[in-house]
Amino acid sequence: MTISSAIPQGWANTEIIEVCNIYAGAGFPNEYQGKLSGKYPFYKVSDISNCVQKGNVYLTFSNNYIDERELLLLKAKTIPENTVVFAKIGEALKLNRRAITNSECLVDNNAIGIKAKPNIICDKWLFYFLNTVKLEKYSRATTVPSVRKTDIEKIQVLLPPLPEQHRIVGKIEELFSELDKGVENLKLAQQQLKVYRQAVLKAAFEQGGLQGTEFSEWVWKPLGEFAEKIRIGPFGSLLHESDYIHGGVPVINPKHIRDQKIVPNLSVTISLEKKQELSAYLLEENDILLGRRGEMGRTAYVTNIETGWVCGTGSMFIRLRKNNVAKLYSIFLSAEKTKKYLEAHCTGTTMKNLNDKIVSNISVPLIPFAEQISIVAEIESRLSVCDKLEETIKSSLIQAESLRQSILKKAFAGELMQQDPNDEPAEKLLARIRVERTAQAPVKKTATGRTKKHG
Repeated sequence: MTISSAIPQGWANTEIIEVCNIYAGAGFPNEYQGKLSGKYPFYKVSDISNCVQKGNVYLTFSNNYIDERELLLLKAKTIPENTVVFAKIGEALKLNRRAITNSECLVDNNAIGIKAKPNIICDKWLFYFLNTVKLEKYSRATTVPSVRKTDIEKIQVLLPPLPEQHRIVGKIEELFSELDKGVENLKLAQQQLKVYRQAVLKAAFEQGGLQGTEFSEWVWKPLGEFAEKIRIGPFGSLLHESDYIHGGVPVINPKHIRDQKIVPNLSVTISLEKKQELSAYLLEENDILLGRRGEMGRTAYVTNIETGWVCGTGSMFIRLRKNNVAKLYSIFLSAEKTKKYLEAHCTGTTMKNLNDKIVSNISVPLIPFAEQISIVAEIESRLSVCDKLEETIKSSLIQAESLRQSILKKAFAGELMQQDPNDEPAEKLLARIRVERTAQAPVKKTATGRTKKHG
């Protein structure tokens, strides 16, 4: 981390090694893992990630514990309470996730810990500071990013007086608390939008359920009577993973179907030659694409953009007869009522599957063509409002995270609050610590027999 040349009054430049202790993780063979109780929790990088993803600061849950006997056998050393721990290798390093230990414990050798020296750095101040440090900048490898203890030791710290550290932490947590309330309200609004979306879709297929639409009495018939074609994607020897190339013609499987849209993976594509072989499985505009494996009710209608793409092995497509609006029936097939029907009738135990017979027998309403268009227009009108609100919420959540980082940046540049001239300058504290450390350094004899202090 580059330290600004403009140092706030009373602050001092230093390095992590001077004000913190660094603790390496320990090897953790499989035979010692899986014990759910014991004296010492043994945290993995996944435990740190789970802690952060739940919005917590302190590590409180582990899937692994050891006792004194295992500690001796592993020749491992514990790390103290209030140590900041984080990943030091792999993609997890780039995620910048930090947590604080709430007891004496261990971490595996993919993680590392930093503990503030007492009466020099406030534990929470160190935690928030380390959340501003991007460790990948110190990474020595390109394929698998990693940092060493010696790299971390040299991270520079702009250190305020100890009383000011406590005041900064208090202000950070005050501002973060307000942010957290705002984020919680935004996420609640997201959930309410999801409920509203489902209510709109449910009402669309109930008589008189959407205001402004005049429904006649509907007749419900099997979907097969509406369909010109219902076809499962290619399977067996027709399509293998070895056929996939990058940047060719997209092959659409269930995981590529999201919220009535088709989102291709450009690594799951085939050549034009292979497309010719699979011409019977090519999608056409206004087809309905349906995931037939795993989660039921994944549907999307095909637009002119996806025309000519390939229905994948885990999907199937429905080509309706004329005077049927594919978008409307695609929405119907994703409705909760339809999902329940599909879940009740799908085959297989470990992996749920649909076939053309099951889909042909889905009961759908026979709706006059003009009325289909009217219903789709009403649905789109309501859901477009949801889409705009959803975008606003997403933008606000991004802004909240940006504001969080801005608060931290100001805090560690001395711009979050005014300095108190009565605080002992950090430089004086560091100078006193250096003198004490020199006084306590071991005495060694030189080659001439003279004594020399090492520190």
